[in-house]
Amino acid sequence: MKKPFKYLILTLLILAVACLTVVISPTFGRQVPFNEWAWKHHPVLKVRYYMSDSILEWLNTEKPSREVVMDKLGKGEFSEFFPSSDDNYLLYRLKSDGFIGEYLLGIDFNADGSFNEASILNPD
Repeated sequence: MKKPFKYLILTLLILAVACLTVVISPTFGRQVPFNEWAWKHHPVLKVRYYMSDSILEWLNTEKPSREVVMDKLGKGEFSEFFPSSDDNYLLYRLKSDGFIGEYLLGIDFNADGSFNEASILNPD
Protein backbone atom coordinates (compact mmCIF):
# COMPACT_ATOMS: atom_id res chain seq x y z
CA MET A 1 0.00 0.00 0.00
CA LYS A 2 1.05 3.50 -0.63
CA LYS A 3 1.72 5.74 2.36
CA PRO A 4 -1.11 8.26 1.72
CA PHE A 5 -3.64 5.40 1.67
CA LYS A 6 -2.25 3.99 4.93
CA TYR A 7 -2.51 7.42 6.57
CA LEU A 8 -6.07 7.83 5.32
CA ILE A 9 -7.10 4.43 6.73
CA LEU A 10 -5.37 5.19 10.05
CA THR A 11 -7.05 8.61 10.26
CA LEU A 12 -10.48 7.13 9.53
CA LEU A 13 -9.94 4.43 12.15
CA ILE A 14 -8.95 7.01 14.78
CA LEU A 15 -12.00 9.14 13.94
CA ALA A 16 -14.30 6.11 14.13
CA VAL A 17 -12.94 5.15 17.56
CA ALA A 18 -13.28 8.75 18.79
CA CYS A 19 -16.89 9.00 17.56
CA LEU A 20 -17.76 5.64 19.10
CA THR A 21 -16.24 6.69 22.41
CA VAL A 22 -18.31 9.89 22.48
CA VAL A 23 -21.51 7.99 21.68
CA ILE A 24 -20.91 5.18 24.16
CA SER A 25 -19.68 7.34 27.03
CA PRO A 26 -19.87 11.10 26.41
CA THR A 27 -18.35 11.89 29.81
CA PHE A 28 -16.03 8.88 30.00
CA GLY A 29 -18.14 7.43 32.83
CA ARG A 30 -17.67 10.37 35.19
CA GLN A 31 -20.22 12.64 36.78
CA VAL A 32 -20.15 16.17 35.38
CA PRO A 33 -21.76 19.44 36.47
CA PHE A 34 -25.25 20.18 35.17
CA ASN A 35 -25.35 21.92 31.80
CA GLU A 36 -28.78 23.12 30.67
CA TRP A 37 -27.99 23.03 26.96
CA ALA A 38 -26.62 19.48 27.15
CA TRP A 39 -29.60 18.36 29.25
CA LYS A 40 -32.06 19.62 26.65
CA HIS A 41 -30.19 19.09 23.37
CA HIS A 42 -27.35 16.55 23.61
CA PRO A 43 -27.91 13.73 21.08
CA VAL A 44 -26.76 11.08 23.58
CA LEU A 45 -29.44 10.71 26.26
CA LYS A 46 -27.18 9.17 28.90
CA VAL A 47 -25.27 12.43 29.32
CA ARG A 48 -28.20 13.32 31.62
CA TYR A 49 -27.37 10.36 33.85
CA TYR A 50 -23.85 11.69 34.31
CA MET A 51 -25.28 15.04 35.45
CA SER A 52 -27.62 13.42 37.98
CA ASP A 53 -25.41 13.97 41.06
CA SER A 54 -25.21 17.72 40.46
CA ILE A 55 -28.95 17.91 39.68
CA LEU A 56 -29.86 16.08 42.89
CA GLU A 57 -27.53 18.34 44.85
CA TRP A 58 -29.15 21.43 43.28
CA LEU A 59 -32.67 20.13 43.95
CA ASN A 60 -32.00 19.13 47.55
CA THR A 61 -30.16 22.32 48.51
CA GLU A 62 -32.14 24.94 46.58
CA LYS A 63 -35.53 23.16 46.83
CA PRO A 64 -36.83 24.95 43.71
CA SER A 65 -40.50 25.28 42.86
CA ARG A 66 -42.11 23.24 40.10
CA GLU A 67 -41.97 26.25 37.75
CA VAL A 68 -38.23 26.74 38.29
CA VAL A 69 -37.55 23.04 37.69
CA MET A 70 -39.60 23.07 34.48
CA ASP A 71 -37.76 26.18 33.26
CA LYS A 72 -34.41 24.48 33.82
CA LEU A 73 -35.15 20.85 32.90
CA GLY A 74 -38.23 21.05 30.68
CA LYS A 75 -41.73 19.70 31.25
CA GLY A 76 -40.76 16.05 31.75
CA GLU A 77 -40.92 13.27 29.19
CA PHE A 78 -43.80 11.35 30.74
CA SER A 79 -46.24 14.18 31.44
CA GLU A 80 -48.74 12.72 28.97
CA PHE A 81 -49.11 9.60 31.14
CA PHE A 82 -50.30 11.52 34.18
CA PRO A 83 -53.76 13.08 34.55
CA SER A 84 -53.75 16.83 34.11
CA SER A 85 -54.97 17.21 37.70
CA ASP A 86 -51.77 15.58 39.04
CA ASP A 87 -49.11 18.21 38.50
CA ASN A 88 -47.17 17.21 41.59
CA TYR A 89 -44.71 14.79 40.00
CA LEU A 90 -42.22 15.09 37.12
CA LEU A 91 -40.21 12.29 35.52
CA TYR A 92 -37.16 12.74 33.30
CA ARG A 93 -35.34 10.05 31.33
CA LEU A 94 -31.68 9.74 32.24
CA LYS A 95 -30.47 6.68 30.35
CA SER A 96 -31.55 3.30 29.09
CA ASP A 97 -29.55 0.16 29.72
CA GLY A 98 -31.38 -2.10 27.34
CA PHE A 99 -32.51 -5.19 29.22
CA ILE A 100 -31.89 -3.70 32.67
CA GLY A 101 -34.33 -0.85 32.15
CA GLU A 102 -34.38 2.89 32.24
CA TYR A 103 -32.97 5.24 34.81
CA LEU A 104 -35.30 8.12 35.62
CA LEU A 105 -35.15 11.29 37.67
CA GLY A 106 -38.34 11.61 39.71
CA ILE A 107 -39.21 14.91 41.36
CA ASP A 108 -42.13 15.17 43.76
CA PHE A 109 -43.79 18.48 44.60
CA ASN A 110 -46.26 19.49 47.28
CA ALA A 111 -49.78 20.62 46.34
CA ASP A 112 -48.65 24.27 46.33
CA GLY A 113 -45.84 23.52 43.81
CA SER A 114 -43.02 23.63 46.36
CA PHE A 115 -40.29 20.98 46.24
CA ASN A 116 -40.79 17.82 48.29
CA GLU A 117 -38.14 15.29 47.20
CA ALA A 118 -36.14 13.98 44.26
CA SER A 119 -34.59 10.61 43.51
CA ILE A 120 -33.09 8.44 40.80
CA LEU A 121 -35.40 5.59 39.86
CA ASN A 122 -34.58 2.33 38.11
CA PRO A 123 -37.79 0.35 37.75
CA ASP A 124 -36.76 -3.19 36.92
